[in-house]
This record gives sequence, C-alpha cells and structure tokens, in this order.
Amino acid sequence: MSVPSIRLRPATEADRALTFKWANDPQVRAASFFSAPITEDQHSAWYAKSLAGARTIYIAEWRNAAIGLVRLDPLTEGTAEVGITIGAEYRGRGFAAPVLEALCTTAADGGMHKLVARIRVDNPRSRRTFERAGFRCERSDAVNGIAGFKLVRELDEQ
Repeated sequence: MSVPSIRLRPATEADRALTFKWANDPQVRAASFFSAPITEDQHSAWYAKSLAGARTIYIAEWRNAAIGLVRLDPLTEGTAEVGITIGAEYRGRGFAAPVLEALCTTAADGGMHKLVARIRVDNPRSRRTFERAGFRCERSDAVNGIAGFKLVRELDEQ
C-alpha cells in the first residue's frame, strides 16, 4: 500500500481524551515497558506536563484524521527518546514507518541530532518498523527489568 503524506501537528488539550484511549489500548500496554493500565488521573497529569514542555508530543494525521501520537522525550542536548502509538483502526496499514519519517524530519528541523528508541525484545514488528525508518540497533537495553533493544537514528545523516 502506498501511504499518502502524513502530517504532524502539535498535540493540544483537545486531544487528551483520544490519547488516553490510545494509551490504554491492550496492544499498546503489552508493547510498553510499563504495561499496567493507566488511570485517567495519571494520563491527565502526564499530558498536562507534556503540554507544558516536559516533552514534545505530536498528533499524526492522514487525510485529516488523527491516526496516532509520537513523542520526543529529551535525553541530552540534541538527543531525544521516541515513542509512537498508532490507533487500533490504523494499525497494520503501513502508517508507522511514514509517521516515524515525518517525526525524524520534524525533529531535525527543530535542531535534534539523534533519536533513540527502546523496543521490547518480544516486539519484533516494532523493531522492523523502526529499522525501516532508518533506525539501527545499537545494543540490548533493559527498561523496568524488561529486556529490550536500543535503536538509534542519527538525524545529521538525512
């Protein structure tokens, strides 16, 4: 399938309910290093902190429909950790890699030099998606006691 252009826009308060729904999707929780369900209060606090600048979150849109969320959590100057969630109705349709490509372009335009992703070892599909988007596996990496991989994309190579 040829995926049309993906647009990223900054998340707003109006997106909070939808992002809460996406965050608690069973497949999203299973792929997370923190797999417990998220309460509405926890999500509201995280979301408010995000909008206040703790991280940058974008809503990915295709044909004016919100299809997912991507985030950049600052690690060091010019480096951020990436997170992605694609809404259940859009999964398996080839959107994740183009959304990641759009995020890489946006991050590079914003002065980022390197993006890092941490993927559970039991999530090979996600690893392949990140690799299709130009990330390379650097090493094994455990988070919250769960085995994972650390994938990196140098944005200066674009």
